[in-house]
Amino acid sequence: MGTPKSGTKGLASEDIFLELFADTFGLEKLQYLVPEYPFDDIYGYPRRIDYALMSGIEKYALEIDGQRYHDPSQVARDKFIDDLIRQNSLIYQGWKVYRWAYRQLTQSREQVKSELIQFLGHNPMLQLWADFLPAQRAGEVASGDLELREHQMAALEELTRLRKDGKTIALLTHATGTGKTTTAVMDAKRLGLPVLFLAHTRELLDQAARTFARLWPRARVTVVDGDGPRCIHEPVHTLAVVDEEKREPVPVTVSSVQYISRNLTDYDPQQFDYMIIDEAHHATSRTYQQVISYFKTKHMLGLTATPERMDGQSLLDIFQHVAHRMDLRQAIELGELVPIRCVRVKTNVDLSSVRFNGIRYQVKDLEEILHIPERNKLIVQTYLDLVPGERTVVFCVNVNHAEELAQHFTEHGIAAKAVSGRLGRNERRQILKDYEKGTIHVLCACDILNEGWDSPETQVLFMARPTLSKVVYLQQLGRGTRKAPGKHALLVVDFVDNGNRYNQSLSLHRLFKIKEYAAGRLVLAPKEKLAEEQAAWEAYQLGQDRPEVTTHLHLWVTDIEAVELFDWQEAVEHLWSHRRLAIELGVSDDTVIKWIQKSKEKADHTLPVGRRTYYYFEPDRLEEIRIRQGIPKRLPIYEEFMAFVRQGDMFFSYKPVLLLAMLELADPEGKVSVERLVEKFVTFYIERAEKGLPAEKKGSKMLRVQELTVEDVRSLIFEMPFEKFERKGYFRRCRELTEVEWNPSLWKKLTVTDKEFVAEQGQKQIQDYYSRWMKS
Repeated sequence: MGTPKSGTKGLASEDIFLELFADTFGLEKLQYLVPEYPFDDIYGYPRRIDYALMSGIEKYALEIDGQRYHDPSQVARDKFIDDLIRQNSLIYQGWKVYRWAYRQLTQSREQVKSELIQFLGHNPMLQLWADFLPAQRAGEVASGDLELREHQMAALEELTRLRKDGKTIALLTHATGTGKTTTAVMDAKRLGLPVLFLAHTRELLDQAARTFARLWPRARVTVVDGDGPRCIHEPVHTLAVVDEEKREPVPVTVSSVQYISRNLTDYDPQQFDYMIIDEAHHATSRTYQQVISYFKTKHMLGLTATPERMDGQSLLDIFQHVAHRMDLRQAIELGELVPIRCVRVKTNVDLSSVRFNGIRYQVKDLEEILHIPERNKLIVQTYLDLVPGERTVVFCVNVNHAEELAQHFTEHGIAAKAVSGRLGRNERRQILKDYEKGTIHVLCACDILNEGWDSPETQVLFMARPTLSKVVYLQQLGRGTRKAPGKHALLVVDFVDNGNRYNQSLSLHRLFKIKEYAAGRLVLAPKEKLAEEQAAWEAYQLGQDRPEVTTHLHLWVTDIEAVELFDWQEAVEHLWSHRRLAIELGVSDDTVIKWIQKSKEKADHTLPVGRRTYYYFEPDRLEEIRIRQGIPKRLPIYEEFMAFVRQGDMFFSYKPVLLLAMLELADPEGKVSVERLVEKFVTFYIERAEKGLPAEKKGSKMLRVQELTVEDVRSLIFEMPFEKFERKGYFRRCRELTEVEWNPSLWKKLTVTDKEFVAEQGQKQIQDYYSRWMKS
């Protein structure tokens, strides 16, 4: 894992994986993958993950390699052992590790897509504006009297209002680090009822238990997990207690959903009156549903920073009402995080020829373009001109870039260090400690941002690493948004290189859709601060004294500049991909692409990404395209399916064989075991061969049925016949990879007579197929 790729095969495997990921979840979802993610193994050595995907508290390591990298028969023994250490380290650190070999990516594409859905499809994708806020540090909320912040008070007031209206189930959506748990504890304290608090990890459980103990002295707080119950807090009785405190302590149980689900019978369904679910975006999973349905609580509250789910299931189906919501922009506007100023520094570097794959520039291209002393000199000179002596993080392209820049800064008398995963753990910690103390002024970082590090002391961020990823940019931004004494604002310096419409790197203005730029002006801040600065700006234009932007930034440029805000992801957001258009018309993807290539149809948006081109269409063009291409209008699914069965169009015998197997093996709900489906499919062709009959015609894989593996047959089924039924919506894959199913609405409408007719048609088509073929 993480072995440097060499030759075209390595590059091809990554490109193919990204294509499959985009086909499965949508091209715009590629931005959630973080390539070359650094981590330290259990011995402290720096490593890298091919692609990391972090969703709430879950972390996925996605490894894409040729078979020779992991097959013990093809690699040196030391390399194989080293690989095991890497994987074990990832699992120990809480990563879910999934691996694909080059052969799978090229020969089992549909299976890989099915596995992606199985492994990742039930988890929410990141909510960009929330997940990369820095986390609250332990101990920031003092014990004793607690002064709730404005958004917390608003949430509590809304919960009270909802309950007055008889609505006892709600969802609280606040950005990470803004006190969701505190709000939930204060709400539970107001109600004074027995509480069950559910979370995913021991760290979250202990954190929640400490918050309950600190803010609710009369609660008896117990953590229950695999090690048994642990009392975290027991109310202390004193002689000087008031009547209110003489009541029995209120029991609060903090546990993992996994433990509770395995031990439900140990609890009385009426035992808890208030259920709080942390990381509530997981609540649509089977485990959570089991727990939620078991307990008969009076109130339920979900807490999350990521309310959207990739599988399309709405959390409001469970929690019904949103009590309060706050994202990163709101957090800044409410004063929870520092305001942000911005300076854009234009370079003459041309990125238009740099290749990209939808989530990142090709590293080799980027290194060649940016490996010029002039750009590095510009970065150092910008620091000297604007913010000399201020603690600054410079985000760099790679380790070499970080080390070169640090050397440039040092040569100009600036205390600077490069920091990256290449350094040992102790050396890296010492550098960060020296930076926090102020003995180092500038950190040149290429990947330390991925390790969850944040620094309230940082006054300035230099965005010297061109990126197409909103995830990466927000990670970088989150390193400096925390408050600190004397810190009036975070200054972001965007180094803007020249690119085309599709590979223009992100900047603060482009990310937040702010179309006007004036150097040093506030970009994000509470409304009153923005109004105050605008008034000072207008007064300056009338001849009054020039306002100082901040104590450290002596810059005020009068010209306002327009910013190009084109974003291809936003441009295609409401459009249909050519695949979606094909599904709606009931034709193949290739058919739509051929229309475009032959100029029979013109896409509304054409997006070149890497070696592929993606086409998008306005949804309201469906009817005109259907008529122009002579495609029959789609009937209700039952009528269309019966017509499809009668038509019996096929090149090989696969479709009717699959249809008969799906009909025979379906359970009362229309579900079919994939294992039994493959077995039934293979049996048909083996029985023909054993009778001395040709299994299939020349050119068909099933002609060699005895030579095929189960995986070979499974891939064939999903890539060919099943895909035809699936595209039209008759069959579909289940969330569990081990099953497929009939479309539920179609299955319900099929009568016994209909099923007998379908079986007869299938048998007739098979007989006609072999009869025609034998004659020819």
